[in-house]
Amino acid sequence: MKKALKWLRLVFLCLPRVVWEYFTYMRKYSKHPEDYPIEERYRRVRGTILFLLRQMKMELDLDPGTAPILGRGKLIIANHLSMFDPLILIALSPEPIGIVAKKETLKMPFVPHLIKAIDGIFIDRDDPMGTLRKFRDVAKLIKAEKIGYAVFPEGTRNKFPYGMMNEFHPGSFKLASMAGLDIQPVLLFGEQRFVEEKAFHRSYYVQASALPVVPLAEMGPTGTGEFAERMEKEMDAPLQRLIEKDRLYYENGQGKKKAKKWWKMQQHQEWIHYENEKNAE
Repeated sequence: MKKALKWLRLVFLCLPRVVWEYFTYMRKYSKHPEDYPIEERYRRVRGTILFLLRQMKMELDLDPGTAPILGRGKLIIANHLSMFDPLILIALSPEPIGIVAKKETLKMPFVPHLIKAIDGIFIDRDDPMGTLRKFRDVAKLIKAEKIGYAVFPEGTRNKFPYGMMNEFHPGSFKLASMAGLDIQPVLLFGEQRFVEEKAFHRSYYVQASALPVVPLAEMGPTGTGEFAERMEKEMDAPLQRLIEKDRLYYENGQGKKKAKKWWKMQQHQEWIHYENEKNAE
């Protein structure tokens, strides 16, 4: 019952605005993105996403130095825990990034229009050659518009979020080599709780941590296979620290508190970083 009430609340609070924005900008941006500057399209999409995350009561905690994630000229790679992961990455990056999504996302309401509006693409994991062709087209777009892209190398969401990450797919890094993008690893944790848990929390603790940027040159002549394995190993240990921090957060009853206003930004759109009250003491 609590889980149903949580979704009903979200529908009543968000659906009117989303429907309004579908008719005011989503349709035209997704059908003819070339007619509008990427900065304009991205700003509108990001504003909608920030609104949705606020209504979902997500308590976004950013490691010092993480915010903002500047997506321009980078391939952002992140672990995959829920359907909200792309939304969080867009919220974290004031600079335009496109999303590489699986084709199944096309069946979702509204989401495909948001992704198309910011030059995102949909790939079929069973059609690697078709994916490569899309990556070639996107590489040209990246060079023309100077934007970044986000991809989830695990390929599908991790159904065991409190354990190790799934194996990274080497093909996820092809876009970096084709478009000349450096790699920005980003770790996310906690957003899966909104969907998976029946409990209703006053806030849902979501952590984001950006690791140091890896220059494209470090991919080297060995190709994407060994590089994918390396990135998976380098991201797993920091992820375990986020998992432990998440455990302590809920054990201390902080999920019963209201979410802080993390979405407040300065005029130059940098995040106002905060520390948890417990950590600040």
